[in-house]
Amino acid sequence: SRTYTIAGTVRPRTGEQPVFFTDAEAARLSPGVDALVTYHAATAGRAAALPGVHLQVLKGADRHEADPGAVQDTTELTGLTAFLGVAALISAFVAITVTATAFGLSVAQRRRDLALLRTIGATPKQVRRMVCAEAALVGAGGSAAGCLLGLAGAPQLASWIVRQGLAPSWFGVHFTTGSALALGVAFLAGVAVAVLSVLVAAVRAGTIRPTEALREAAVE
Repeated sequence: SRTYTIAGTVRPRTGEQPVFFTDAEAARLSPGVDALVTYHAATAGRAAALPGVHLQVLKGADRHEADPGAVQDTTELTGLTAFLGVAALISAFVAITVTATAFGLSVAQRRRDLALLRTIGATPKQVRRMVCAEAALVGAGGSAAGCLLGLAGAPQLASWIVRQGLAPSWFGVHFTTGSALALGVAFLAGVAVAVLSVLVAAVRAGTIRPTEALREAAVE
């Protein structure tokens, strides 16, 4: 243990509490400086160009590698990625199951209606396309609602994950221009899941014969 005289304070940054020493004291505490952490690309460029100096220049998101808890944070983020990946797979499975069941029941309940369409000249391909179009509309509506919920709920979910100790304290969700691409991919994935879920129901709808329109309606 050593005693130091505080000569001034600096404003803390997210994820760190800066402490600065004089050059002489810093050289005594850490004689070999092999890394430079900077917020400015120009400073990083000048340091990398110094003759006879071999520095690991950390900038952007790589600055975190200089933190003492970088290894622990990496481990936590790896576990969090696996957890969220499993949650996404379960969500997709539930979505496929519910959508497929709902459209399978819908086709069964509208069997006479679809047979009437076949009677007036609709081809099996047209019937299948109609069912898939309905699924696409449902998927578009659900995906749009999901994207809006994601915009509102993602920061709160990130805060909850941090409170549960599943991620480092600095972890958070910040929306940038790149978020629009992620939301677009999520929207298209939702529509694709909905359409893929009804392929079996669409094929079954296409096999309905026109003569089934003549049968008596019965409640299953």
